[in-house]
Amino acid sequence: MQDFYTLQYPILLEQIYGAAADPALWPDFVQSLSDAFGGSPCALHFQDDKGRSDPLVLGAGVELSGLRDFEQHFSAINPYPKLALQQFEAGTALCALQCADSREMEPTEFYNDWMRPNHWALGHIGAVLFNSNSRTGVLSVSPTSVRALDNVDRDVKALGLLIPHVSRAIELNQLLVNANFGGSSFDTVLDCLDAAAIVLSANGTVQRFNAAAAQLFDDRHTIALDGRGVPYCIDKDSNDRLRKAIFATSGINSNRASELFRVDRSSGHKVHVGCVLRLQPSWADTNSVRLRVLSSISDGPSQLIVLKEMEHKQKIHPENLRRLFGLSQAEARVVAALASGQTLADYAKENAVSRNTLKSQMSSTFQKMHIGSQTEMLAMLASLRGIPGSE
Repeated sequence: MQDFYTLQYPILLEQIYGAAADPALWPDFVQSLSDAFGGSPCALHFQDDKGRSDPLVLGAGVELSGLRDFEQHFSAINPYPKLALQQFEAGTALCALQCADSREMEPTEFYNDWMRPNHWALGHIGAVLFNSNSRTGVLSVSPTSVRALDNVDRDVKALGLLIPHVSRAIELNQLLVNANFGGSSFDTVLDCLDAAAIVLSANGTVQRFNAAAAQLFDDRHTIALDGRGVPYCIDKDSNDRLRKAIFATSGINSNRASELFRVDRSSGHKVHVGCVLRLQPSWADTNSVRLRVLSSISDGPSQLIVLKEMEHKQKIHPENLRRLFGLSQAEARVVAALASGQTLADYAKENAVSRNTLKSQMSSTFQKMHIGSQTEMLAMLASLRGIPGSE
């Protein structure tokens, strides 16, 4: 896990948003997640309210017979998702020992006949991704390191960064793959997204957009359309980031998904986190699910811009941030202010802190949080929703 933040995390994000557009890519993500945790067993699965597993169960580091046994029987008696939802919100990364004491689990059939034979530790980590429409999605990892329990806080934090992105990608799968696309129904599906969604044609002009994006266009403080119908951000730095993300996903051989980027409002404190997905499949993808879904959409959509408003009123107590990331009290106060929607300039003015002092504090904070930019910090803070001490 030493290189997780600098090496594996960016790759995993790209694979997650690639799978958002093409569900056939989920096994690549699960395998990479296993590799990131030193070859540890990993699983991504879905089950109904009676505990029955869907036909699709993805796993790495687990024998096929173990996955088949889980799908046919053991998913129905797996107590962890139910126990997690009784104590935590969906989307919360945690250690299984927070849900059930090892002494309670050791006598159970699930532990003795499935977990132990498949090298699944009582101290494994995971999250219930969603719990809706009588279905539950679960992502779990069982770190194999001999010091796994000593590093559980570190591993939970690392997995927690991925959870909101995995949940969002699955939501896109459900909307883009399971829906019956047509001209008007595609617009309806876009409106169901809990984000502003803008579809671009191959020449970069806007082809479709949902109601959330329409509100941003009307507001004209975040994103707008030029005379040719090309979207641009009102804030210059944000526009540079948008153009970079569009370019990174514009060609057939380009990335399937851009890096996450920040979009600032030209006035006020609202902040969006954006991502650009490449929708146009390469010629090598002619048999992909993505092509079958998108072939019924006229005019050849090329890219999808997704802008998700951050909870600018999210409150995280500085003391929790200090303990979680090992920050100083001053550093924790700055991070908490950013989580609440304040800008660095506003914070400096209200607290009489010099620009050089803030620059030094941010540099130290980035190092302790294992990140390289304020954008990564905001994405990390967004993933903390649902943990104790945050609203």
